[in-house]
Amino acid sequence: MGQFSFAKTRGRLTSASNHSFNSNLDRRLVALFTKPLSLLLLFAVPFVAQSADDFRSVNGIKVNLTPVHDWLKTHKGERPLPHWKQIRIKEMINVGGFYKCMVSIEDESQTSVIMSNMPDSVKKAFAGIAEKQSALESARAQVEQDKQNVENARRQFRQNFDSVREGELRDAQARLDRDSRLLEERSQEYDKALQSIASETTVLAMFSGKEYAKLQIWDCGLKVN
Repeated sequence: MGQFSFAKTRGRLTSASNHSFNSNLDRRLVALFTKPLSLLLLFAVPFVAQSADDFRSVNGIKVNLTPVHDWLKTHKGERPLPHWKQIRIKEMINVGGFYKCMVSIEDESQTSVIMSNMPDSVKKAFAGIAEKQSALESARAQVEQDKQNVENARRQFRQNFDSVREGELRDAQARLDRDSRLLEERSQEYDKALQSIASETTVLAMFSGKEYAKLQIWDCGLKVN
């Protein structure tokens, strides 16, 4: 009995000793990994803040446009960098690396300008619109062709009342119905793209003081870090 009791007691002592050692080890590990993590978070915050800034380079001069973006949201206080304007691009034509655009410069009426250093996002937005417009025009042309095919099939059926002509008319009408539904889908996609493109084609730019073909050149600046 004494040996059994001693074994149980020794087991409890060993277990308590291991628990104390593990607890101390856990605390040291937590301290070891928490300090570098805290330092990492400390230094990560400025990097996150910096990544949100909108830096541009114009003629080698770096400028931060973030204050302009912030002011445009509230219009409170004095406007920073007033020579940088918000421009809504409505039409765009590539002219040898420059872009001839129909724009609205804030509250002014529409005018034609040359846009320099156009953001890729704007090019992509207009490319998407052009693609959807092409798909819409193709669908519209197909429906017009289908209508003509239905009229031809109906004319043939009137001249020859047989099952063959009736089948051709039925098939032609089915194609017209199918392509008309597709045309409606393409039209909705195009309208939706037009509604969403406003935010995607609104940029900040400054007048460069130069003209080309009697059109002012507005510079969006190069995006830099």
